[in-house]
Amino acid sequence: MSKPPSREACVHTHRRVIGQVVRLALFCGVTPFYEAKRNCQIETFHSLWIAAFWSQAVFTSLKEVQSESPIFLRWYHHRYQPPSLEGQTPAQMRQQGRAR
Repeated sequence: MSKPPSREACVHTHRRVIGQVVRLALFCGVTPFYEAKRNCQIETFHSLWIAAFWSQAVFTSLKEVQSESPIFLRWYHHRYQPPSLEGQTPAQMRQQGRAR
């Protein structure tokens, strides 16, 4: 089992991040499932989503968001190395979990 992220890694520094992400999810028909133990992970991902996606372009339609979001998700899963994964990408961690 991996160790939980540090308290410092979970500090939420962007205002209204949850509001933007939740509104988008609800608009797209996604109903969030709440688990208190996931708050830090969710907030960390939302902060990254804002910094690496929403802050990089001005989207004028849902179609633009839908066409660009797979690029971000590919980067996140296959290139981004969160500090909590100690040099591995989310895809590498998932692959290790399947191999066990």
